[in-house]
Formats: sequence, structure tokens, C-alpha cells
Amino acid sequence: MYGHVRATPDEVYDHIVGLGQADHWLKYFCNVVWRTPSHTGVDSVFDETFDFMTIRVRTMVDDRGGRWAAAVDRCSLPIANKMLEDVRLSDDGAGGTDVDWKIHYDPPLLITPAAGLGNAFFEYMLNKSLEQLDALVG
Repeated sequence: MYGHVRATPDEVYDHIVGLGQADHWLKYFCNVVWRTPSHTGVDSVFDETFDFMTIRVRTMVDDRGGRWAAAVDRCSLPIANKMLEDVRLSDDGAGGTDVDWKIHYDPPLLITPAAGLGNAFFEYMLNKSLEQLDALVG
């Protein structure tokens, strides 16, 4: 999913990774519980609850203003055998940020026929989230 936010890559990163004001921009977001003392850095862990599921997220790549990637180690819904989230940010040269936000997942065999619906849902969720983040900080 590609989007644009009228804020610097560092500002966008801080909102996406730190979940700053997430209840105002992240679609379906309910709350976050940090499981590690540090909220940033490789191997930081948090539980993120949405209206429809809770996931445990473990940071794998932490490059402020550039890239954040994480593994979803647990999920309250049986939608994936493995799931990764990958966010890449680039300066647009005009004070804003181009965002490439992807969710990669390996659905269980039983769910594979409906994987297209999952892809469409995640794309909708991320598009709305970036639109709302842009409205908040832009």
C-alpha cells in the first residue's frame, strides 16, 4: 500500500512506530500494551489491540525515518501462519513523506481461498489510516 503524509519521515515514523495518537489515526485501533521496557529498537515487543483482533508485534528493523519492520508473533485470529509488517518511508523533497506500508502473511490452507479478501481489507485499513494520519499532522 502506497500513501503520502504531509510530515517529515521522522514525524511519520514516530507516529507509526510509537503509535502516537493512534486512536486518532490508526483505523480500528483500541490500545497498545508495551511488553519491553524500551518502546523502540530491535526486539521491542508490544500487544496491539484492534476492534477485531489482538496481535503481538516484535520489531525486527528499526531505522527511524527510513524503515520499520516487525514480525507478528501472535494473533487472536487464525488468519496467518506467519505475518510480517514492513513500513518504508522516503522524503518526497517537499517536506512530506511517501509511505510504502505492506503486510505480508501466509494464510492457513483453510483460509487461502479467502486471502484476497484479507488483502483488500488490510489495504483499506492502511489507506484510511494514512489518510487520517495526514489529516492529523499535515
